[in-house]
Amino acid sequence: MDIKLHLNATTTPKIRAYIQQSSKSENELAQELGVSLQTIRKWRNRSDIWDRSHTPNKIRRTLSAEQEILLVYLRRHLNLSLDELVEAVRMLINSQASRAGISRVLKKQDVGRISRNALPTEIGHVHFDFVCLPKALSPEADYLLVLIEKMTGFISFACLDEKMERKQNIIDYFKSDLLFDIKTIEISSNNKLAIDFARNLCKKNKIQINKSILIDVDFSKDFTKLVSGELTDSRLGFDALLLIYEEYLNIELARSRLNKLPPLQYINSIVNRGNN
Repeated sequence: MDIKLHLNATTTPKIRAYIQQSSKSENELAQELGVSLQTIRKWRNRSDIWDRSHTPNKIRRTLSAEQEILLVYLRRHLNLSLDELVEAVRMLINSQASRAGISRVLKKQDVGRISRNALPTEIGHVHFDFVCLPKALSPEADYLLVLIEKMTGFISFACLDEKMERKQNIIDYFKSDLLFDIKTIEISSNNKLAIDFARNLCKKNKIQINKSILIDVDFSKDFTKLVSGELTDSRLGFDALLLIYEEYLNIELARSRLNKLPPLQYINSIVNRGNN
């Protein structure tokens, strides 16, 4: 019979059975067996002779449900490795998040493994999210635009109010100031505003709607209460924080699949190589 004992066990099942069946006093048994009185009392009060699991009944979780959604979003759309994701989550979402806790979330959400084979082999294929923002999350901005270059994970944020005063400026930036041309665009909503933006950024026949990858945002908290990463600063507004996060993801967070370069540096190297 294969018996597995805890590494710190001081008794065997045979000795435990002896303790339970013996009529000797606790002091006599402790002296005879060379164990503590606590050990004698423990096994006399038990009805079995087997070690119990030391795994806690309730695992302490530091990530909120909203933070888990953001974590999974980073995993799915930026295609970060586990090490890269752990760093990003601690910097942007929750500075106390553990590697084990993040791994549990990925497994629960069925994103424990990511396929690199599904990624484009050239730059310019983008994913576009057009998200309605609750006032509690962002008092001034009504919409959040997220553009992600799929191959590299380069990300760009833009905020827009319902008056759409900055709409053309945002479109001009995405069309002219990015280091790459948009070849195809995948959007996660059939919202008319989202489709209108996509049509302004790319030809109609190059647009794909994929609702299955929509970011689910239904938060009723201030942004700095929602996230608590090392870069989170409650003194800054929503727009300013997004710019800090964008800079971190594009300029500081290196990716193993990009020759250990961050996205912006990798894109620059491709552009410079093409110009030479």
